[in-house]
Amino acid sequence: MAFGFIAGVLSTTGIYGLREYLVAQRRREIGIRIALGATRTNILGQLLRKGSWMAATSLVAGTILASGLIQLLRQSEMLYQVDAIDPLVFTVAPAILAAATASASYMPARRALRGNPTVALRAE
Repeated sequence: MAFGFIAGVLSTTGIYGLREYLVAQRRREIGIRIALGATRTNILGQLLRKGSWMAATSLVAGTILASGLIQLLRQSEMLYQVDAIDPLVFTVAPAILAAATASASYMPARRALRGNPTVALRAE
């Protein structure tokens, strides 16, 4: 249980770091869009859609890979008195990671939108 919790914290931290980096790369673009008249709500929606797309594709790919590994684990004798398919794990873990990705997309986007667009344009 403790290892699962630690793995969850590390994966959530990694997702947040990745989203923060990707939004930081787009700060100049965000400044230009705001200077040209885009609303902050539209830009926030665009950044959240990107994060949601990343989460959805990652969860689908992870589910496909996990279902393939289940067959491998069933054939090997590595599992002792444990079932390869645990419905709780296959529902809770993706839900937690999806929520973590949503919050990891929201926080850097809000931080990028709070800044002054002229500072973002002068940065380079």
